Amino acid sequence: MHGIKIATLRSGLTSHVIRTWEKRYKAVQPVRTETNRRQYSDKNIQRLVWLADLTKNGHAISNIAHLSDEELASLHESLKTSNPENTCAEIAYEPVIAKTLEAIRNFDQCSLETIFDKIVKESGYSFLLEKVLIPFISRVGILWHEGDITTAEEHAATSFIKDYLCISARPFNLAINAPKLLITTPQGQLHELGATIAAAQARKFGWRVVYLGTSLPPDEIAGAAEKIGARAVVLSIISPLDDPQINVHLRKLRSQLDKQIPIIIGGPNSKMYGPTLDELKITQLKTLADLSPVLGILRK
Repeated sequence: MHGIKIATLRSGLTSHVIRTWEKRYKAVQPVRTETNRRQYSDKNIQRLVWLADLTKNGHAISNIAHLSDEELASLHESLKTSNPENTCAEIAYEPVIAKTLEAIRNFDQCSLETIFDKIVKESGYSFLLEKVLIPFISRVGILWHEGDITTAEEHAATSFIKDYLCISARPFNLAINAPKLLITTPQGQLHELGATIAAAQARKFGWRVVYLGTSLPPDEIAGAAEKIGARAVVLSIISPLDDPQINVHLRKLRSQLDKQIPIIIGGPNSKMYGPTLDELKITQLKTLADLSPVLGILRK
């Protein structure tokens, strides 16, 4: 049996998150000593490791905490099999993500930008967007949801990254006749980092991006897209993940938008609306890396 410190070290979770998962979701059931201290078995810790990996890759703790050990092991194995590259990248860059989190907790924008500049210099701009920022903002979302970072820190992450991407994407040269891309989030979707990253990626590949922020009603999106002559509309869906109005908004947008203008949707929670996306023939991005080939096909 092991104490909370060993559980945190081996799982990579904070003690606060572990206790929250125990109390709110019954994710693990440690035994109690006579002095009321928690003691974790090796099986408890293995569950925490699986749960930590799965939540980092988009699974909501509320959806998986009740699974048996066998079900968790199977789900974790399928995660590694279906997406080994991203899993390896996240593990390899765990120290970098830890440093970015430290900068956010200290509200240190300068340090954060220095970290990002170093990554761009060593591995390229696309690597920063796809392999570092995506897992980083996913981690921030999880920590905020579980109460391990404050709302102020979550807002700082959004603001600092948005500032960095806006400045770093400016040098990309655009042809006079570059196609226009409208990027926003559907009404009710207030998290904008996914959309901001998509905008930076599109600019890198030569698109003239019109970014309209978050939570835009479908008729406003359709009107703006047609007014600017957008070649396509990109939407980001992050949180909440089970908003029934998203299906309504998407149907309204598709009915009001020119049929020649395709809709592209990304974000870890866009898969929650798969049947509607299929029905409306909306392109779904499984990862940010899928955006550039989709945009390449549109330009042809």
